[in-house]
Order: sequence, then structure tokens, then C-alpha cells
Amino acid sequence: MLYVKFSPHGSKGRHVFVLLSAVVMPLSLSLSAPSVMAAAPLEVPSVVVSATRSEQSLVTVPASITIIGREEIEASGASHVVEVLRGRGGVQVNDTFGDGSRTSIGIRGFNESANANVLVLVDGRRLNNTDIAGPDLNSISLKDVERVEIIQGSAGTLYGDQAVGGVINIITRKNRVFFAEGEAGIGSYGRKSMRLRTGNRFANGLGYQLSGERLRGNNYRDNNRQDYWNYFGKLDWEHERGRLFVELQDVKENLRLAGRLTLADLAANPDRRQSVRPNDFAASDTEVARLGAELSLSDNWTFEGDWNYRKVTGFSRLVFFGANSDTPQERIQRGFTPRFVGSYGLAAGELVVTIGADIDQADYDTTNTFFGFTTTTGNRQEVHGIYAQAVIPLVPGLTATIGGRQARVTNQLRHSTAFPAGVSLKDEQFVSELGLSYRPHQEWRFFARRDGNFRFAKVDEQTFTSPGVVGLQTQTGTSWEGGAEWQRSGDFLKLVLYRLDLENEIGFDPTAADPFGGFTGANINFASTVHDGLILEGGYGLGPKWYLAGSYSCTDAYFDSGTFSGKQISGVSRHLLRATANYRIRPSLRAFLELQLNGNQFLSGDNANAKARQPGFGVLNLHMSYEHRGLSVSARLNNLLDREYNEVANAFGALFPAPERNFMLTTRYHFD
Repeated sequence: MLYVKFSPHGSKGRHVFVLLSAVVMPLSLSLSAPSVMAAAPLEVPSVVVSATRSEQSLVTVPASITIIGREEIEASGASHVVEVLRGRGGVQVNDTFGDGSRTSIGIRGFNESANANVLVLVDGRRLNNTDIAGPDLNSISLKDVERVEIIQGSAGTLYGDQAVGGVINIITRKNRVFFAEGEAGIGSYGRKSMRLRTGNRFANGLGYQLSGERLRGNNYRDNNRQDYWNYFGKLDWEHERGRLFVELQDVKENLRLAGRLTLADLAANPDRRQSVRPNDFAASDTEVARLGAELSLSDNWTFEGDWNYRKVTGFSRLVFFGANSDTPQERIQRGFTPRFVGSYGLAAGELVVTIGADIDQADYDTTNTFFGFTTTTGNRQEVHGIYAQAVIPLVPGLTATIGGRQARVTNQLRHSTAFPAGVSLKDEQFVSELGLSYRPHQEWRFFARRDGNFRFAKVDEQTFTSPGVVGLQTQTGTSWEGGAEWQRSGDFLKLVLYRLDLENEIGFDPTAADPFGGFTGANINFASTVHDGLILEGGYGLGPKWYLAGSYSCTDAYFDSGTFSGKQISGVSRHLLRATANYRIRPSLRAFLELQLNGNQFLSGDNANAKARQPGFGVLNLHMSYEHRGLSVSARLNNLLDREYNEVANAFGALFPAPERNFMLTTRYHFD
């Protein structure tokens, strides 16, 4: 018998007692129940870490998870993680400049607020910010990536804040032997790249990895030059009881900002590459440190966790009406993520229990000077959460997943206009998860899941609200999904249906009264919204040389009540389609063809659906690669048909032209 008493926050503490009881009671019953049948033999399945935050079998997880492996990344010829994610089942990418530097990733019907509703992780470390700036995908060198795991659907129980539409977990590579690799590339718009990687694993278990990346280029638009450096180092020690590791990273970027164009700008000058903002720029320096451990405590229990630190120092200049708007920023985020994972082999399968905590603290400070006026904003946000999850085998082939999370947030906000004396904003949330995964045959799997989710308002959302609003409410919701998967060797087919119900969805309403009067537009809590949809994915091999794959998603995201009741949520493409063909011409020579189709959408900000829709577009990409021993040469041609389209546009008349036909030629030598 296990008795837990935890009630430091009054009635909220009872949620934690229920949470732990729900996990521990089935554990006790499962361990004491007699064996009634033997487990059916199953083929070795894929292993993922995102579904339980530890390496577990994919077939026991009641969720839709897309895995993009290293081989697929290499075949596509992608040079940026954005190119890997674009067009995946249910994933909508909005790349402002076409280089990945200013990108939002939407899953399940999010666009304008995608950066706050899709959680992006690197080996479990959060990239999302406490302000509205998106996760810095430029801090990820694709050459360091082993695979990408996409949870298509909410994961609020396991990951907490911002895991609403989905979770993208980028898993870095681990080396077992000595290797050294050098790569150089040139491309359109004066792009040049250079990458170096090396690593080794010694007999005593000590290993290291070092990598460096340098990118330079003018990019598609005028005044969009980019200078980028990324340095990464990892030292780890594997021993009989587990693993210890430390990581350090430094990323520097200087980026000229081309800014938006309008139809009037294009009428006066039809050049899509032009910029009317020749003096805008942004610079940033990102420092990352991570220290972690994986330790075996007994035959059944392990400890996993890490402490991580990220500091981003930035400065940007935007010019309005002939005056400089200068904004220095500093973000410091610290996280501690301990968890205990228990695994028990039972007659019906493997029981996995995860109990952990997420302790996050973030400091944000910025100052804006414009026409002699200075505005300062600061916030210390602390988010503490504890969670528990159990994957319970009921009978051979059938598992149940249950879990829950208790989370608490505290904001200490300072704003020279909105909160000159400072204000403290607090909230608590409890969410739970319940799911079933059924595998009647080694080729088939069916699953159903319900998961709660939430997201806390960000600092710049809290400081730009309508008069009289002090503190936006926490956005909450429930995700329902069900699906079926078939897999045989490398062939697969997957169908997922889902519904995401949200209350108090946080977003920008251009019709709301602004904080200063005289204009309109402010952050608000919308009335209830609904995100319905389906995802269909599949892949099929035609003999030893051809492999065809594709995905289609249909998203119906709309307001269920309130001012915009019945209207579509703006910026969301209803239809997304991706189709690929991978042809191995010879063992050393292969070609990869990719088609991406985005359906039309209401312009970002047009939640009243009053304006003409933003047209859809289609893009065809081609990649060719040749390998001989350690040498490889590859060429990727994007937008093969030279289409002119806009991936990002809004209802205020701003648009950002996407790149026309462009190429990247890369040569790499790998030695091991």
C-alpha cells in the first residue's frame, strides 16, 4: 500500500493525490494479478522518446506520432529543419523570408498563435519563449539531428504549457565510433555554407562530439543578408549504471530585415525581391548549457533528468516615419526536469510508469526607444509542474495510458505604461490523459486518446490588452483523437481523426479596443473555438528502387461562439498535401522529388472572414545525390517550376514574397 498526502495549495492538492493514485493503484493491481495468458509474439517496433519522455515502443502509445529519421532527412537534401517539417501530416509552415530565420510551425489549426500552441524541443529541452517570439529553429544544425518526432495532437499532461496543437521533439545524433566530417555548399542569392563535425567513443565509455556551422548569404529579398555561426560541443560518459553528459552551444546571427510589402509597393515597382525597409536589422547571441544524467536505480527503475540554461541577448532596429525604433532584449531561461521511470515485464506486456517534475524559470527584459519615448518591459515567470503517467498492459496487444499534471504559474510583470507599479499574476491548472492502444495483429494498430491542455499568456500578450483588462485568462482545452495504422516492412498507412475544443483561446483581435485609445487591436481571450480535422499518411515501396510517400490533412478551425461565431480562424489552410518519390537509380545515385500543396486561407487577422482569401500554392522540389565511399555530392532545387507565391500575408495589407526557383549545391566528406 502506498499513501500520498500532498496539499500545499488547498483543494488543488487533491488533484495531485488523485493523479498519483490513478497511476499507482493500477500499478499495484497489475503487479499482484496472476498471469492468465502469454504475450503474443510481435515484431520489434519503432522506439520513440516523445510519447513517455523515455525510450519506449511506439505501438503501445495511444497517439499519432510521425518519425522522420536520418535516412529520410538525407534523402530529401534538406538544409534546414523547416524544410524537413514543411508539409508533414497536419504541419503548416509559415516562413517569413524563406530562409528559416523567422518561421512559425502550426499543427492542428494554429497560425498566428502557432508559436505559443506548438511546443518545440531539442532532446526534451524547450525552445519556446515566454514572449511571443517564436522558437529559434535557426539554433538547430540539421547535421546534428538524428530524427524528428512529431506528436500530432495535444500533450498537455506530459509536457504542460504550450503543448496544445502538438509537440516537435528534435533528437540529436549519438556517436558510437570515431568519425570526422566536413561539408561545404554554395547556392542561390550568394549563399555559402561550411560545416564540420567530429566525435569519438573510447573504451572506458567516455565520448565527445564537436560541430561548427557557418552560413552566409543575401537571401531572396533585398536587405535580407544573413551571417550565422553555430558551435556545439557534448561530452558524455557511459557506464554500467547509465550515462552522464554535458552540452554547450553558442549561436550568433546577424540578419537584415527585408520587411513587408504591400500591393501598392508592388504596383509602383513589380520587383518581388525589393525592400522598402533598407535600414532594419536584428542581431542575437544565444548561449546554451545542459547537464544531465540517466541512471539505473534498480532492475525496474531509472532516473532521467537534466538542468538546462539558455540566454539570448538581442538587438533590433526598425525604422518608422524616419525615426529609429531600437529594442534591446534579454531572455534567460532555466529548467530542471527530473523524472523516474519504472518498467515491469508482465504477462500481457510491459508496464511503464513515469513520475516527474518540470521546474522552469524565465526572465525577460526589453527596452524600446522611439521618438524619444522609452518603454520598458520585464517579467519573471515561474512554471512548476508535476506529472505522472502509466502505460498499462491490459491483455496482450491492448494497453491503456492514464496520467495527469498539476501546474502552477507566477508572473512578476513590469511595464512602464500598462503596469508601472508592477503586478503579480498567478494561476493553477490540472489536466489529465486517458488513452487506449490495440494491436490485434503485428501489422495493425488502433488507438483513441483524450488529453487536456493549457497555455499561459505570454508577457507581451499580457501587456497589450484592452483598457480595464488586467491579466488574460489561461487558455484551456481538451483534445480527442482516434486512428488506425497499418505497417508491413517499410510500407505503412495511417488515418487520424481529431477534435480540439478550446476555451479562452488567446489571440490578437484587430477589432478590440487598444490599450492607448484612438486605434483598434489588442490581445484578448476569444470565446470557445473548435479545431476539427483528419490526417492521412502513407508510404509504399515499388520494388528495390522506388519508394512513394505522402500525407494529406484537412483542418476545419472555427469560432464556436462569441463575436466571430461560425467564422473560420484566419491564417489556417484547410487543405495540405505533400507527396514524395524517392528513386535509387544506382546504389550510389538517387533522386528525390517532392510536391507541396497548400490550400487557400483567410488572411491572417481576418477572423471576420470579410476579405478575399489568400490564394493557395504548389511547390515542386528536386534533390539529387551521389555517394562514393566517404564522399557525397548533392544538389537541391527548390521551387522547380519557379512559382510566385506568398506563404505569409495578413489582413492589414502586408505580404512577404516567398523565394522563386533557387538551388543549393553541397559536397561532403565523411571519415570513420
